[in-house]
Amino acid sequence: MKGKCALLFGTFLSLSVYGNEQCGGFVYLNGGYQQVQDKNSPASLYPSFTRLNDVIEDDSGDELLDTFMKVGAENYIEMALKGEVPDSISLWGSSISILDMALTNSVSEELTRKVVNSGYSMSGFGARRALESGNMQSKIKELYEYGIDLHNIFLSVGDKSYSISNYALLKGKGNILVNLSNGGMLDVEDNLVKGDVLDYNQIRLEDTSILGEFTDVTEYKKLYEEQQSEKSLKAANRQRIMYEYSPYFLISMCVNDFRNLDEEQVLFSVSKSEVQDILKENELTNNNSIRDFADKVKSPIIQDYYLNMKKLRRYESVKVELVSDFEESFNPTEGVIAIDKNALTYKENQFLNYKNVVIGKDDIDFRFENIALYLAQNDSVKLREFILESKKLEGLSFEGRSFSYFVILHAQNNELVSWAYKNFGHPKSKYGMNIKEKTLLRGLYDPYSRKKYEFLTTLFPNININNTLYKEYMSYRKS
Repeated sequence: MKGKCALLFGTFLSLSVYGNEQCGGFVYLNGGYQQVQDKNSPASLYPSFTRLNDVIEDDSGDELLDTFMKVGAENYIEMALKGEVPDSISLWGSSISILDMALTNSVSEELTRKVVNSGYSMSGFGARRALESGNMQSKIKELYEYGIDLHNIFLSVGDKSYSISNYALLKGKGNILVNLSNGGMLDVEDNLVKGDVLDYNQIRLEDTSILGEFTDVTEYKKLYEEQQSEKSLKAANRQRIMYEYSPYFLISMCVNDFRNLDEEQVLFSVSKSEVQDILKENELTNNNSIRDFADKVKSPIIQDYYLNMKKLRRYESVKVELVSDFEESFNPTEGVIAIDKNALTYKENQFLNYKNVVIGKDDIDFRFENIALYLAQNDSVKLREFILESKKLEGLSFEGRSFSYFVILHAQNNELVSWAYKNFGHPKSKYGMNIKEKTLLRGLYDPYSRKKYEFLTTLFPNININNTLYKEYMSYRKS
């Protein structure tokens, strides 16, 4: 993948953001935290050694890169203009337009102008890459001569989005502001207060006088402080919301949206405050069993939250020891659960290395979801045969869910779904979302889950979708 990106953008720097083509909110992935080895967090025991980017990444981006590599930049852009291939390529959450491609590759002036005249714009990443691919002053002039409005260009740097004027100051090239202004290419005074502004102390001493020629430095400093204050408030609000939804693992549906997380954007979920109100209304407490809770609260989403909350509380009482690897000489310590770098407990590790272990119902150190995840990602005839021959998972459940539920949930092909159903029976789930409901929501960010849901509808016609959940899902899909 990285080699392909290098061909697309020269010295390509891999992005750390993620998302997909559909924006508008956040959903949660039940069963995962990114920091699986945080010694101070019960999340160390919370199932999932699946990286978020691996879950979300759409293979279509890879296919488009393959096409780009085969035909070259110029031919790909021509094909895009004719509608034969998509006019953008998604790379780890950033949408790279054909204008980005034209300006960062050896594409003819005629074709580049054709792309500009067709109304395409530059991405923040593409703009930065274009300006860094040669002399900045010359590159900006080139963009202007192509008829690109310099006022509408913003360059992405980390979580910042800089106007051309502020980016030039950031790079210590204040003289560019003078040239742009004198050449009538840019209203520098207006451009300096667009997007993120700089900390005055970041600006080269020689450039501070140039800044003063175009704007009131005191007002510029004040704007920076206001932006920082606003970002601090957003960060505090983001932390509050993440706490409210902590039994969930939120997934951004848009690039960088976690910076601007708003409570109204959190979909198909419920907050801690709402759950406490529900408990009070139903004369329940946090100490009630999931069975008691489910008897009174029928929403599968709210049941899922309560189940996860109980799970986290259970893990909080456990002492965890992190180890780099389980060597032959490793001796488990009584009362302590050891976890390796893959977030597997000692018992899980031994089982997946084809060794016999004692397994009981709801064992906190033998979680069905981890075994199912491992099987889905490392499927082999040998592992399947061992699981069947051991007969240890037959008839057992973990928190009201059968082993087949977890395998089907994480399976990446229909054959494994059928295998789990044939050998471990119906995907039972006493509480929370059933297998079709969970797969339906996963389809919002996972392309295969959309296909799998259709297969499950045929395989399990008698498993029904909660009406309220389905209406909310359909309302979101149509929006």
